[in-house]
Amino acid sequence: MQIKAQSALFLEKMRSEKLDSFKKQISDIRMDLNILTPTNFNIIKVKLLDLALSDSVLCEYVVEGIIEKART
Repeated sequence: MQIKAQSALFLEKMRSEKLDSFKKQISDIRMDLNILTPTNFNIIKVKLLDLALSDSVLCEYVVEGIIEKART
């Protein structure tokens, strides 16, 4: 019973850390799009492409962020 409880705690901690990491990546996407200028375009482009290629959900956030920036 103790092992089951410990494994449940471990899994919850791992989910929490993954969620925190995901939130940080989304925050990084927003920040990069906010500081995008013609002079740092190539640097930001590489960072956003790396994030987009790492996960399909992050790719959606990158695309949505770019579209939103184009609208404003």
